[in-house]
Amino acid sequence: MKQPDYSFTNLEPEQELLSALAPQWRARFKQALKLMDKGLEQAIEHHTPLPSWEDIAAQCAVSPHYFHRMFRLVFAEPPGQYIARQRLQWAVLLLTEELELSITDVAQLSGFSSSQALAKALRRALGYSAKQIRANRYDYDKLETLTYQLGHPKPIAQRCLEQQMAQTIEFDIQSLPDQYYFVKAMKSPGFLKTADYWQTLKRQGKQQMVSIVQLQEFDKPDHEQIHLIGYPVTSSQPANLTVKAANFLCCHVTVSTDAGYNAAWDALYEYLLHHDIEPDMNSYVVEWIHNPDTILGRGTEITLQLPIRNS
Repeated sequence: MKQPDYSFTNLEPEQELLSALAPQWRARFKQALKLMDKGLEQAIEHHTPLPSWEDIAAQCAVSPHYFHRMFRLVFAEPPGQYIARQRLQWAVLLLTEELELSITDVAQLSGFSSSQALAKALRRALGYSAKQIRANRYDYDKLETLTYQLGHPKPIAQRCLEQQMAQTIEFDIQSLPDQYYFVKAMKSPGFLKTADYWQTLKRQGKQQMVSIVQLQEFDKPDHEQIHLIGYPVTSSQPANLTVKAANFLCCHVTVSTDAGYNAAWDALYEYLLHHDIEPDMNSYVVEWIHNPDTILGRGTEITLQLPIRNS
């Protein structure tokens, strides 16, 4: 007998979210999800340690920094939280259906190091202990609430007006020649130290400022990253840094807060995801600060230049 030709409505969040990506990034994040699923299965069946999301990023040929930030943009949660949520879904299923298992057994079978680790995760995510969840297994309303709490979070809503406004940023790809700079290496200077250093440059008659970071630095903890702060020079002037000619994804924004600055970068990463563009990890990202006197005030005009690989 011929099966009816049904039309199935997709309720799998990952499939829905991946469908919006450009093909290359879609393939990479599909691979990442498969690796996460395989890691969880092995942890459950063989009590092996879960792979870290950094390991998964490496297997997908993506820098840890970009993997983490892009995963969060695509799936509305960091990769570590995604893995933890999967483990909790399995733990709740075991608690409510496999009554012969002790809570310690459930912890081990869902990839937790101990019953205490499971208890902490359940309390933090659901507000219940393992015993309470098991005791309420026949209370449909409570159990339904728990399953929804462990469902996939909605795509990140625009939590502030800056994020909404960043959706209108215009990006363009520019082929730029060699760029020459005189810079000073500073460890994670932040806005305050950058503003202080600008006062030194201003007394030297400089009018614009740059913050330059080798892309591989972003894979280090924030407090260990080296930023190169300085100013542009011409080819005939003394320079201690040359950013080689390359293609750059560029945009120009005016910001007054960290929220605006972060929203600009998130919008840039989203542009990469939807246009199959990859950053060139062997080059430098350059931020031009066109009016440095405003760094701690309003109306700071910034140009972002992200080096990208040739297609």
